[in-house]
Amino acid sequence: MKKTLLITLFATATLIACKEQENNDLEEMVENTTEQVEETTVDIEDAAQETITYTKENVTALANDFESNVEVKDDNIVAIKGYDSYTVLRTNIMDLSTVTEDNINSRSESLRNSFNSFKSTIPAYLRIDDVQDAIEDVEKEIKEYEEERVGEKASTKNNKENMEEIQEAFDDLEKEIIQARKKYVDNKEDAMEEYMEEINSSRKQSTTEKYLDATEEYNEEIKDK
Repeated sequence: MKKTLLITLFATATLIACKEQENNDLEEMVENTTEQVEETTVDIEDAAQETITYTKENVTALANDFESNVEVKDDNIVAIKGYDSYTVLRTNIMDLSTVTEDNINSRSESLRNSFNSFKSTIPAYLRIDDVQDAIEDVEKEIKEYEEERVGEKASTKNNKENMEEIQEAFDDLEKEIIQARKKYVDNKEDAMEEYMEEINSSRKQSTTEKYLDATEEYNEEIKDK
């Protein structure tokens, strides 16, 4: 029906614009217009078929990354698959215990660079509130160390204390990751149900708004347990 109306409108416009042309020319123009409308209709239908449909299975598969990628043994993180920046940062923080006057500059630079990479490449499944807060605490301790290392408080003793604070903050971060994983494993079904309800909501919202609301609901459900 829509196709017929479009063809009629194009044909009418063509008649008005070309009323002085020969009938055979007019028929040819109408035929061309019909073909253009049909091609446009096909393109629209193809685009509609290519629209991504998000299902519970899709989202669950993404969420399962948390459980499968964060390897934990005896309440300690063994590894986080596919997150090389974490491994590099962890190594650089552990190396702080062997810092000397000769290598403090290079070690400090490596620490900052590895933290920046760690923060900018964090996987989506780790971007939950408690983990993000712990990351901010690590950054705070690193910044304090950097400022005091070259300020009035600069001393070997103070540097050592700040390095210990960085290590403690990172230890707390790892604990938060482990705790978040436990919460997820225990409560992922309820959390995913809340997530999908928001995604499939009939409220008049943009896709971005729906995903923001869904993430908020997911985080709240995870934290409640």
